[in-house]
Amino acid sequence: MGHTLDPSTLDTGSVRLKLAEELVFTPQVHGETTYYHIEHPTQGRFYRVGYPEYVFLSTLDGSRTVAQALAITARILGANALSNPRGKEIATWLMANRLASFADQESGWLGHTQTLDRHIANGRTRFNPFWIRLPLGSPDRLLSALLPGFGWMFSVWGTLAGLTVIAVGVICLFAHWPTFMSSATTVLAPHNWLWLMLASIGLKAIHEFSHGLACKYYGCEVRQTGIVFILLAPMAYLDVTSCWRIPSRWRRIHVAAAGMFAELVVAAIAAVIWTQTESSIAHHLLFNVIVMASLTTILFNANPLVRFDGYFILADLLKIPNLATEGSRFVASVAQRICFGTANRPLHVLGLQRALIGAYGFASAAWKILICISLVTAAAVLLQGAGLLLACWGVIAWVGQPLWELSVNLQRRWYEDRISFYRATMIGGLTTVVLAAILWRAPVPGRITAPAVVDYTNTSVVRCSAAGFVQQVHVVDGQSVEQGDLLVELSNDEMLTEQRELELVYEQERVRYRVALNDQNGAAAQVVQRNLEAISERRNEVTQQVASLQVCAPLSGRIVARNLEQTIGTHVEEGDELLTVADESRKELIVSIAQDHIDAILPQVGSYTRFRVGGRWARYGTLDHINPRASNLLPHPALNSAFGGPLAVKLGGGASDSDVRLAEPRFSGSIQLPAHVGQDLGAGERGYVVFGWRSERLGEFAWLRFHKCWEALLTLPQPDLARFQR
Repeated sequence: MGHTLDPSTLDTGSVRLKLAEELVFTPQVHGETTYYHIEHPTQGRFYRVGYPEYVFLSTLDGSRTVAQALAITARILGANALSNPRGKEIATWLMANRLASFADQESGWLGHTQTLDRHIANGRTRFNPFWIRLPLGSPDRLLSALLPGFGWMFSVWGTLAGLTVIAVGVICLFAHWPTFMSSATTVLAPHNWLWLMLASIGLKAIHEFSHGLACKYYGCEVRQTGIVFILLAPMAYLDVTSCWRIPSRWRRIHVAAAGMFAELVVAAIAAVIWTQTESSIAHHLLFNVIVMASLTTILFNANPLVRFDGYFILADLLKIPNLATEGSRFVASVAQRICFGTANRPLHVLGLQRALIGAYGFASAAWKILICISLVTAAAVLLQGAGLLLACWGVIAWVGQPLWELSVNLQRRWYEDRISFYRATMIGGLTTVVLAAILWRAPVPGRITAPAVVDYTNTSVVRCSAAGFVQQVHVVDGQSVEQGDLLVELSNDEMLTEQRELELVYEQERVRYRVALNDQNGAAAQVVQRNLEAISERRNEVTQQVASLQVCAPLSGRIVARNLEQTIGTHVEEGDELLTVADESRKELIVSIAQDHIDAILPQVGSYTRFRVGGRWARYGTLDHINPRASNLLPHPALNSAFGGPLAVKLGGGASDSDVRLAEPRFSGSIQLPAHVGQDLGAGERGYVVFGWRSERLGEFAWLRFHKCWEALLTLPQPDLARFQR
């Protein structure tokens, strides 16, 4: 194992440093202060120093030590010169960032060792599974070829034209706002993910090319483009850091905002076309473009807490080019002062800017922690077994190196400064205990939810009133019908023959009745009259049965029947079920509630409850009732895990394999849906109902979850070893 050199252990004042020959210094004015931007073309990185630091760096030519360079700087700048600790700190910073090397041969070997150690340290974080960068080369030549044709878009008149288009798009969109919001109900539907992905790919290409063209428009080069995989989700990137050499901060802001601006122009054009077209397919595709080019680009790219477009815009607006770096240093210095008692390194700025840097540093650190936790949780939940390994890998990649550096620092302080070691250990342990107590008592930021499925409230089962063969089917599954519409025709030759025979017998008896009356034979007339009544009653019954061979809809609604066309030619008995007619305007949600949540949900009976079905926007319905007893009966087949549902089931021990029961008893209930909501939802669609927030503590929740997982692990079926032995 190689030895890692700590620059703090070197006598920095006695070493001779020489700046890298490829460094480029560019003066820039921010307010009343002059700064110098340092460009390292080989690394593709930019740094910023003040004028005193620039004068000090200009003396580092390898012929003099750091202490001699500081003395020369003091003669030049007088009271504005750097202090000796500050100069040594800058020298250490130059070595750590490979902006300078040792001039003598022995120290040069040390610098090479430091560089090698830095490469190894970078390698630990380079293979983070949550952040994988795939470079695709430099697009500079392509952008140079495109610039003559598209460069005008970034001129003053091109920008004004784009703003005009955006304004027109916003006006058109608000003029059709109710229609636009009604289309938003399907944006998160599963069948729409493909269109959203395709729209995102096209828009991100426009976004990145706009950054590159704007950078080229102001005379800078684009070094690299590629793809970053964040939890295996691809995101394009374009290296336009060369724009830092542009003197005007408004032009730099223009380059940073070019991608979002281009997407908003595309969204505005799509909105104008969306309001003019009548095609449903065009409406759907344009709606996806509008959402992806406006809402998502603002939510992601405008976030200033990560190094996206919003960060660079904010940094230039605040006139703090190294906002993220200064914020991180501020947080690190505060932590170092609290833990080790060492003095803070003073920032170059005071007053409001210092406060802004501190606020940004803590906000950015909190955001990074939140993103890391979210990515780890998403990997563990979405990717199941493989996600757990990926989550562990990501945690090691993020936390492993800082913990290692902390342990090395503590070990060094154990030998050099026992007081700071004890202080750091005590404060660290106390902070850990306090955070653990807070997390244990903190309420779980989760919702009480229950799986649900849409079903009809008012249904009418259509049954056969007479036996016969299915001759013709006039409807299909899902078809809307009105009351009295013909659904199915049956045929029964025996019944028709009987009807004709009864008609003939009836006419014969009527003739006999008239003959008896003409002969004035009262007794015969009474007998014939009784026969006529019996025959008439039987004839009416048969006539009704023949009429029932024409099966009609008992009410208006939608046909519910699978494989109805396959019943043609089959024989059905009287009372057999043919199909179901359901009222589309009257639907309900069948809800399955876990026993742990029933106490929190029972008081909500009769109140409005929020639910989400099929990726649509949240809706509301009335919680009608909850069955008072838990049962292991499956409330609806669509909730069966074997059919993609959320509820685990097991065989119920019946004669059939289809006899299934819930793995654990649950309560069932129903939510009545308003008519307009029920018409939008299809029977059998799955979703979930939100009943509020959990009242349990985070520690209790974590312990219960761990206990359940451990019990499930212990109850796994054991292999039949005897069978293998045989």
